Amino acid sequence: MPYTPQEQRILDAALNVMARYSISGTRMHLIAEEAGMASSNLHYHFKTKHDLLLALLAEMQDRFDGERSDVMMRSSRTLRERLQVFFEQKKTFILEQPRYDKIQFDFWVLGQSDETVKESFGRSFDHWRDHLIQSMTEFYPQMDPEYAKELSFLLVSLMMGASMQYLNGDGVDLDAYFSICLDMVMGEIERTCGPCLAEE
Repeated sequence: MPYTPQEQRILDAALNVMARYSISGTRMHLIAEEAGMASSNLHYHFKTKHDLLLALLAEMQDRFDGERSDVMMRSSRTLRERLQVFFEQKKTFILEQPRYDKIQFDFWVLGQSDETVKESFGRSFDHWRDHLIQSMTEFYPQMDPEYAKELSFLLVSLMMGASMQYLNGDGVDLDAYFSICLDMVMGEIERTCGPCLAEE
């Protein structure tokens, strides 16, 4: 949904504050300070912290969906090319916008005790998996739908695992990591499904 300029300023401020202090450590007055406004003004737009969290999660989901839709629209001759773009996009997010992944992990934790957040967070992953399934079945129309679904779970885990290990400072080489992921997944698909029928 579209937000007013003031609401967008609040959401941007919330993103910055939560990246610094985590969701549990964030207070509404800190967001108001970051946004350069009075707390009463912030509460006019978002009455509670929970309301603000849900709005921020929805905005993040819209951003991720838009980015992935862009990937789907790019010309790719093979599934390998398409997945490589997905991996490159994830690498760019990790390196250039790490606060999004930090907060995404925080939302996952919050969702274990907040059913509304859990449902919203789950929808975000559903959309992500749907984009991956669409890509796989576009290039491998012979692929069993259940197999594509299981592969989508694997692919999301591989990408989120890269984020977690990189942000934790574990020294993962993202280029090498995603190259191995691509070879591993494509090797499995080719072993199971044979050649790419949509490949030129």
